Amino acid sequence: MVSHFSNPNKPGFKSSPHFNNSQSLKRRLKGTGSGSIQRHFVQRRLHNQYRTYEQYWYHYELWQEGKCIEKSSVYIPKQKLQQIQVMNENKEPVKAILKELGKTV
Repeated sequence: MVSHFSNPNKPGFKSSPHFNNSQSLKRRLKGTGSGSIQRHFVQRRLHNQYRTYEQYWYHYELWQEGKCIEKSSVYIPKQKLQQIQVMNENKEPVKAILKELGKTV
């Protein structure tokens, strides 16, 4: 028996809730690494008062032949945040994003 989720040519076809054809869920090419942007809050003491600042970090992993060869994080300056977000949404290779952040791999 074939379910209505698996055959788009059948009447009554329903899109699976776990699958979406939109570009936002597209994956990076195999072997180009994985990465994500995360927001961290940092407290700094200034004249006996604490201020909270937002910092954005790019957490990444580089893989080679099925093994993780590097796992680290890079600070994203405010001036480059929007550009890095666009690159990450477009699923550009991790090495290209790291190069934009000034890190050589």
